[in-house]
Parts: sequence; C-alpha cells; structure tokens
Amino acid sequence: MHPLILRNLSPSSYREVNQLDWLPSAEAIQPFFATLNEDTALLGNLKNLTQIIQNSTKGTLSYLSTALLLNKLSLHISTQRADGRSVAFLLNPNNPLPGDFLNTRAQPDMISRLFTSDELEGYIEQLMNARQAKPKRIPKLGTLRPAWGETLAPLELKTREYRKDKICNYLDINKIYRVDLSYILGFAGRQSGFDLFTLSPSIMQRSKGSYPWNDFVTLLRYIVGLYKCYETRDPNIEFLPIASQAWMCKIDDRNHLVFPFIATHGPGRSTWVATGFDLEDNTSVIVKVSWVDMTVPEDEGKMYTLLGELPGLMHLRKFWKATNVDTVKGGVIERRKCYLVTDSIGLPLSKCRSVSEFLSVMDQLCQVIDEMHNRGVFHRDISWYNVMLDKTGTISSSILSAGTAVSSTATASGLSTQEKARDESKESMEFISDLHAGKS
Repeated sequence: MHPLILRNLSPSSYREVNQLDWLPSAEAIQPFFATLNEDTALLGNLKNLTQIIQNSTKGTLSYLSTALLLNKLSLHISTQRADGRSVAFLLNPNNPLPGDFLNTRAQPDMISRLFTSDELEGYIEQLMNARQAKPKRIPKLGTLRPAWGETLAPLELKTREYRKDKICNYLDINKIYRVDLSYILGFAGRQSGFDLFTLSPSIMQRSKGSYPWNDFVTLLRYIVGLYKCYETRDPNIEFLPIASQAWMCKIDDRNHLVFPFIATHGPGRSTWVATGFDLEDNTSVIVKVSWVDMTVPEDEGKMYTLLGELPGLMHLRKFWKATNVDTVKGGVIERRKCYLVTDSIGLPLSKCRSVSEFLSVMDQLCQVIDEMHNRGVFHRDISWYNVMLDKTGTISSSILSAGTAVSSTATASGLSTQEKARDESKESMEFISDLHAGKS
C-alpha cells in the first residue's frame, strides 16, 4: 500500500460567487415549490422545524430537526419523480465512514446517499420517534451507513458556527472517493441559517452569504441538485457494494474490477489511481482517472506513444479522453477527463533488501531516464511513488507514471533541453555507477 497524497483545502482555496449557478434554477424547481405550497400540513410542519432549529440551544434537538427538515423536503421531491429514488440525509454521530482507504478518519455530522422512497419514509419515522424520546445524545439509528463510495455529499451541522476548513476538507475527501461524480455539493448549517458549497474538477466555489432556514426555494434547489449529481455521474465508473471500495471501470468495452489506493485533488490536476483486474483476460492492471487542464499541450497518451516499448516503463494498454469538458464560468479553466489503463507492476522501493540492491535500481533508473531523454520525453516527477520494482523479484526499475512528462523544446540559451537533460543523465549514471562499485 502506497502512502496517500491528500491535500487539505483551506477556505481561502474556495472562490466565492454571487449566484449559485451550479444549482438547478429557481424556475426548474418551481413545480416542487408549487406543490409544497399546496400541501399546507407539510408546509406548516416544515416551518415549525425551522423555528425549532433557530431557537434550540441543544445540539441534539437541532440535529434531529435539521435531519427531519431535509428528509421531508427530499421525500416531497421523490414522490414527484418516476425513478423511485430518494436522497436521504443520515445523521452520523461520531463515526468514520466505512471504506476509508485514505485513513482520514473523517466524520461528517450528516451524509447524504440514495434510498428508495419506502426506505426514506422509514428513516423519517425513526427520526420522529427519536425526537419524541428527547435523547441527550444524537441517537445511532438502525439504518445502514453508506461507504464513502456511496456518499453523495457531506454535511456539517453546528448549533453556533461551523469550521469552514472542516467542510472544505470533507468536500475534498468526498470528491476523491466519488470519482464518478462531476461535482460535490456541500452543506453547512448552524442556528441562524445555512451555507452551500460545491467542488468540481475545475474550481472550488462557495456561495456568497448565508440563507435562512425558511428559504425553501434554496433548500429545494440544493436537494434537487443532489439528484442531479447522481444522474450526471460518469457511466463508465460504478461503485460496487461487494467491498468498502470496489469499482467497475468500463473502458473501451473492457470491464476492470479495481480497488483505489492513491488519489489527489489539487488545484492543477485531479487524479485517482486503482489497481485490479481486466475481467476479459484476468490480467492485473492499473487504472488511472484524471481531470487534465486543456491548456496543457501534452498528455500521457502522447508521451507513451513517443516512448514506445521502452524497457523499464510500464506498458500502456489504453488511453482515452472523454468527450465531456468541465468549464468554469467565463471559460477561465477547462479540463477534460482522461482514462489510462496500464499493466500492473510490483513492489515499492522500500522493498529493496539492501543498499546495494537499491543502488542497482538507481543505476537502471538512470538508464531508463537517459533513454527517455534520447526519445525527447522528460518525466519531471521521478519520485519515490513513481519508481517500483519488477513483480518477478528481479531488481528492475519501472516508472509508474508519465503524467507530468513533456516533450523537448529549444531553450533561449541555444542548448536544447534534450541536450542538457542528456548531460545531466550521464553525470547521474556515472555517479551512481561509482557508488555501486564502491568508488565513493
């Protein structure tokens, strides 16, 4: 298992926007709002819940009332939909979610997932019974909690003020787990109102200002937006409930059963890497899903084409660019989703059994890098995570990723980058060879 690279977002990483353009419009949810106004009993109950939330000084009562408010609005929406699915908002009292391969131990106060309408009605009944019992602590209700791969979005609830960095971090973690979702909608509630967030592959946005609890139009827009998150998910990647983190990736009409082991969600590139099997021939593979900035002229597929069948570089099986493009308002940032399938390779460098074997690997690595430079490709990210040992047990280096590689270009000095890199490679090879021979 490789160490995970996870970047915690800070509130300053989020761009504030005046309009919630990423939510369904007020006109789109008008039918749901119209029927809500016609149901005077439900509307009165919801207004009563908002008053309890605003006036309650006890966290338990506020949490239960917030869960009832959101779930009753969701049930109202689902009864007018044809697919029978319902977004449920589940209380999560001090429990890390299953399937935490990142080892984050993240504990959102509430999580949303898909239920059937009957399951949602049953959960609402549990919430109502729990509220009548007036518990001192948030009860652990008898509903199966989802794994991270099933969680639509995290919610943070506090009686007074929530921590912005915590909800931002929850969004970041959720986006890493739900590689099939185009964006994640976050919700942060407190006594005076609620804020909404979104996280997409291109940019992090936070709604400017807060909303009062009785703003049912915005609440409906948020919940309908969660339905939209599910409906617009990537059809090529599907979570399987057979394990806490098992995914079926269909790429080029071939099915791959994979288990993720490393992921990043940074400002420049989002990457999700999983290892598993090609179910067509039962061979080991690595599947990599990335959102790549379209302003970058190079891509991994091009790099592998330039390198060809280079010993020491893992074999490319498939590189595919999706047709969908994620674009920020105004066309500031555009990214395309890319899928990469390669042969699976073996052990990390830590499995070297001696300093001599490690130096032998470094000697081979320098030769691979030198040959890459000869073919006009510069990796730019030769790191502990990107060099592995051959599965056969021989000490043979393999470069795990060409994700940051570029092809050669001339420099202003007149000496090509390729020539400079070749000279540096030669010096490194001589130094490593001397070390390995015991001359230094």
